[in-house]
Amino acid sequence: MTKIAISYRRKDDPSAVHWMHKQLSDRYGSGNVFIDIDDIPPGKDFRTELEAILKQIEVLIVVIGPDWLERSETGLARIKETEDFVRFEIRIALQRNIIILPLLINGGVMPHRDDLPEDIQSFTYRNAASLQTRTMIADVKRLESGINQLLKERFAEKRKKIVRTIQSKIPFLEWRKIRSQMPTFDWQRIRLQLSFFVMRGAIATTAILVALLAFIRPTDNDITARTEAQKFAAETAKRAAEDQKRKQDQEAQRRQQLQQIQDMMRDRRIVR
Repeated sequence: MTKIAISYRRKDDPSAVHWMHKQLSDRYGSGNVFIDIDDIPPGKDFRTELEAILKQIEVLIVVIGPDWLERSETGLARIKETEDFVRFEIRIALQRNIIILPLLINGGVMPHRDDLPEDIQSFTYRNAASLQTRTMIADVKRLESGINQLLKERFAEKRKKIVRTIQSKIPFLEWRKIRSQMPTFDWQRIRLQLSFFVMRGAIATTAILVALLAFIRPTDNDITARTEAQKFAAETAKRAAEDQKRKQDQEAQRRQQLQQIQDMMRDRRIVR
């Protein structure tokens, strides 16, 4: 199942964020959409806890409202503070190549590159979706479509990578490509030529046997055996000749039918 985490600042309309969380939970399952992932118990190392959660997810939705770049009491933008939860979440997602989807709500705008610390500046180039109060239902549906499309593309990339890896390890998987480049053969003609060789071999073998028998002084039994051998040789040669003639007739008939079809197509001006 697809696992999604929602990153947001508490001042950026939490009611809209929690409503969106409910809609996504209905679509992907309540246990697969994480929210308030920075709600870490006291005494816990937030870096370890966040990393453990981010290892499980495939999509990080970063909600950006009007106060996303607010400044802390020190006068420094919160996103530039080392221990800022949102900064840490985005950095880990970038490092793990997790799908990051910025979501602009209630007038929020994508931050400029110079507004972000160096380790997450590439975040500013991610294409953002929008969620407005007056069009929330339609916006969430578009958000779901965007998530599904990104997951589909990511799955296709992973599958191609796996296939390339397997092909590099097992070259014989390229056999189909090699086979498609091999020349084609007229197997009917090859079979006909092979039958000629078989027939000639049978005739030559019979002739050799007859010649050997002619040089051996025959006895009564030899004469009888030679007669039988001659009859067998003659029958073998006859059968071979009949088989050869039948194959020649079949080949001639096939070629004649093919010629008739070609003539018919030419006469009727059939265009393939």
